[in-house]
Amino acid sequence: MKLTPEQATKMKDANLGNLVKKLKSGKTLTAAEIKLIDEAESQTAKKGSATPKIPDTAQSMSQAESIWGIPKNILRVAKASGCPAFVEHRIHRDALLKWLDENPDTATKGETISDASELKRQKLQAEVELLRVKIDMQKRDLITMAEARAEWSRALSIGQEEAKNLMESDVYRVFCERWKSRCGEVLPT
Repeated sequence: MKLTPEQATKMKDANLGNLVKKLKSGKTLTAAEIKLIDEAESQTAKKGSATPKIPDTAQSMSQAESIWGIPKNILRVAKASGCPAFVEHRIHRDALLKWLDENPDTATKGETISDASELKRQKLQAEVELLRVKIDMQKRDLITMAEARAEWSRALSIGQEEAKNLMESDVYRVFCERWKSRCGEVLPT
């Protein structure tokens, strides 16, 4: 099936529209997608359109992220890994894209950096919670489960003795039978 020139133009426009949506949603473009945009720009420039050309260099990682859509964490990993696109205070797009194509694992390393910061945040939050529990235990606002069980057993035994003293023997016997049927615990008689 052959496409007419109109159909081919519509397909290219639709692809470019999808790339714009992809950039707006915060996703990064592949080298092939950026090349497609460059080709479209050069064709529109030939036709006399006033569409601004995407710069070949960026002055900072922030600028590179905003104009090329490549996240800073990936740029940091690329620079730390020795990407030749970083010359003095400039970043060269073509060299960067070539290097990223040759080193596809860079994107996952960049994600690991942001995941690591999230893990550090979670660890710090857990440490703060642990310190709060320790402080509450020192203030005696909290007690351990063993201490709680011991206190509960002591209170229960005091209650049993008081109940035994207050009730007549037949009433206490009935109370113990009911307690056993409800709780499954045998009280001393």
